[in-house]
Amino acid sequence: VVYKEANATEWADTIDVTNATSYTISGLTHETSYIVAVRALCGAENSDWTETIFSTTELPCLAPINVTATNISYTSATISWEDATGNQSEWTVEYGYGENTISVTTTTTSVDLTDLYAGMAYTVRVQGRCSEDVVSDWSEVYTFNTQACATVSDVTVNEIGGTNATVTWTPAEGQTAWEITYGMQGFSEGNGIATISVTTTTYQITGLETSMSYDVYVRAICQEGVYSAWSERETFTTTEEECNPVSNVT
Repeated sequence: VVYKEANATEWADTIDVTNATSYTISGLTHETSYIVAVRALCGAENSDWTETIFSTTELPCLAPINVTATNISYTSATISWEDATGNQSEWTVEYGYGENTISVTTTTTSVDLTDLYAGMAYTVRVQGRCSEDVVSDWSEVYTFNTQACATVSDVTVNEIGGTNATVTWTPAEGQTAWEITYGMQGFSEGNGIATISVTTTTYQITGLETSMSYDVYVRAICQEGVYSAWSERETFTTTEEECNPVSNVT
């Protein structure tokens, strides 16, 4: 058995086939015409060659495989995949959470997703384009979670005086910045007395009124624009104003 591309001048190496009347040729190019020739080996004298021509079909347009997410942060992730047949030149990546989806197109087998929400479960799937009019099925759906900005714990208020109090809390691993908000007991978010950014896990609130109850909350700043949920409310009451005796009466 010998074969070659229809427009080639050289035949491939001769293939000897023993005790069989069929042979599978592999490693051919898709959508290409070939000539194949066969002759019988009769000992001292072989038969003439018998030729036929055939054409390979186009590659199937299969869905991308091995979709995965790496470099996952609070607001970004890198999505990558594999071309199942090696004949795709463009891909559409659809991602989102719930019914909220976004589609992006790329000519490489990976894409960086940005502006994601922290602590959110995202789904992603990929579709390949094999030609102008032919696209694959969607890949299997892949799910990943962005990093969550963890809530601080153990918020306590101590060293309470008439006009001041010290707030302390326990941060989650890796946290280095926080916000404190406080106000009169029962205040709603955004309507407190003040919101302060700090880089230590202890803060002294000053300028309070005596014998008044206050609420205080703390949240972590995991990166610019990324915050944890507010901690549970911690309520405290300032002490009464001391009434010192007069002195130097004359």
